[in-house]
Amino acid sequence: MKDYLEVGVDGSGEKSTKRGGWMREKWKVKKGWIKVVIMGYKNKNDKKYVIDIEVGTETLNERRVAREMIKRNHNDISKIYADGLHDCRETFNVCEKYGISTAIKIRKNASTKAMNSPRRKEEVQIYKSMPREEWVREKNYGQRWPLTEGILSGCKRIFGEDVSATKERNMYHEVKVKFWAYNQIVNLN
Repeated sequence: MKDYLEVGVDGSGEKSTKRGGWMREKWKVKKGWIKVVIMGYKNKNDKKYVIDIEVGTETLNERRVAREMIKRNHNDISKIYADGLHDCRETFNVCEKYGISTAIKIRKNASTKAMNSPRRKEEVQIYKSMPREEWVREKNYGQRWPLTEGILSGCKRIFGEDVSATKERNMYHEVKVKFWAYNQIVNLN
């Protein structure tokens, strides 16, 4: 029998230079930053892994990337945890298509109209039918933190939040290597 994964999706930023913000501001240099979107999971032994990663400029669309990750990995996923950014019809529709359970934070002002996503309508109705704390317990939403935030902050604590490379392609590669190394280091025995 195959074990299906409960995964989390989230994004963060990496600095593209080690120089301080004051230098960029003084010389009016726009260096930008690197956007990282990860899909992570935690196994039964509490070992955390990044199973998919996408890296790009700060204009990288986290929602679109998350949906692509779901499509690539849908055969292995049973449930997805995500923050309120992912509260959109398209994400719920992709999860519905592949039969993936969701724990996506619903916006406070979310409409209960279907608007081409019966799954989102259902999730909004569930969210609005109970106090937030009860929804968090029922969906086990607290699992989102170790699946994503824990991995992102852990990687930054170990390797820092900036890159040494100067060419864009090499910067992206360096960020991916950091997360690969994080998988290796954190999950030793």
